[in-house]
Amino acid sequence: RSDSGVWVWKMDPAVRTQTPVAPAMQPWDAYNAISCPLLIVRGAQSDVLASGTLARMVEAHPGTASVEVPNAGHAPVLTEPEAAAALDAFLAPLLES
Repeated sequence: RSDSGVWVWKMDPAVRTQTPVAPAMQPWDAYNAISCPLLIVRGAQSDVLASGTLARMVEAHPGTASVEVPNAGHAPVLTEPEAAAALDAFLAPLLES
C-alpha cells in the first residue's frame, strides 16, 4: 500500500533495464528438432504465420498435417468445421489405441 493506503504496483526497477537474452536455438532449429506428429492449424487471414511459412513447415517435417481455417485470424477457435475435422482426423489414431 502507498502512504495514502491505496494498493499500488511495485516491482524491481531492474526488470525494465534487463538486456534481452538471445534464444539459444534458432526457430527453424527448434522446429526441426520436433519428433512427434504435428497438426498445424492456421487462420487463413493470419498476419503472424504466412501461408508460405506453413508450406515450408509442412515440407520440413514429413507427416505434418495442416489445415487453413477460412475467415480466421492468427488464432482460430478450433470449433470451426475445418479445424474440428482436422483435429478429429489427427487425434483419431491416438484415441483408438
